[in-house]
Amino acid sequence: LLASFATRVVYDGFPWNTLGRSNSLPRHDQARWLLDPGSMGAGALADHVRDLRQALTDQHGLPAAIAVAPTRFTSACAAAQLAPGGVEYVPAGQAAHFIAPLPLTLLPLDRDQVQWFRRLGLHTLGQVSALPAHALHAQLGPVGRLLHTLASGKDTDPIPPYVPLATLQIRRSFEGAVYDRRTLVLAGQQLAARMAERLAHRGTATQRIGIELELEDVPTAIAVREFDTPTSQAEVLTSAAGHLLARAEVAAGVEALTLVAANLTPLVSAQLDLFGESATTHAQRHQSLRQLITRFGRDRFVRAVPWQRHAPLPEHRFHLEELSSL
Repeated sequence: LLASFATRVVYDGFPWNTLGRSNSLPRHDQARWLLDPGSMGAGALADHVRDLRQALTDQHGLPAAIAVAPTRFTSACAAAQLAPGGVEYVPAGQAAHFIAPLPLTLLPLDRDQVQWFRRLGLHTLGQVSALPAHALHAQLGPVGRLLHTLASGKDTDPIPPYVPLATLQIRRSFEGAVYDRRTLVLAGQQLAARMAERLAHRGTATQRIGIELELEDVPTAIAVREFDTPTSQAEVLTSAAGHLLARAEVAAGVEALTLVAANLTPLVSAQLDLFGESATTHAQRHQSLRQLITRFGRDRFVRAVPWQRHAPLPEHRFHLEELSSL
């Protein structure tokens, strides 16, 4: 959730396409984005670079190094050479010249491939690009041709548009600021129960939930919980929401509460073993059936009930009835 939040803030006002953002931005000191400015002019591009660097530094404490270059690989190489906060512009047509003296370890190589190049006396991207492309292809296969393309500054793969991860949000505002922790916990658990219903109706599960607390006169507080596996179970979501709010640092009265479910995935119900020994419990079977009923409707299901146990025909030994309760 924090990564999605950071991405939303950073890209507001930046009409660029992007590839390769870190899903764990808050947990690591390094992350990389590739941005496509399209046909943006030099002046507008410089303004956007300045604003992007300021947003990353001021809003997220990330002293980003930003490189603008004709190709994806060249921009990544240029940024890798910069100190935090630095900016580099590589003019069009100068990609190969710029990256030529840089180490070949910037290429996507494994350890054995690096050693293979070094045994040949090759250490820079320029030396790799000077080799015949067909020779690298003969030695390394299609990967060899790709490496030659990258080292020559000719990476022309487009950057696909950024597609935000699907999320669900439920918000509750209070009449006046709330200071009581128990009230907040109860409100959060109620939102989580509603979220479980929405997820079930959509046939989806969530692997990450977050709670945003809108506080009086102070910035919004955010608490996040990530699950090992996607879930839509009300018991799991309400428990997680309760723990988050019970431990959240609340520096002022809470005016509103928002529960966000992120990293949504389709809900898949597994076929349970009907005959062999199974480790599934009655509760697991009950939960699976509840999910199916919620998703497809109670009228789609019937219950087999024993009837004439000793009837000659098997189909007379039971009858089907509608599900009245579960």
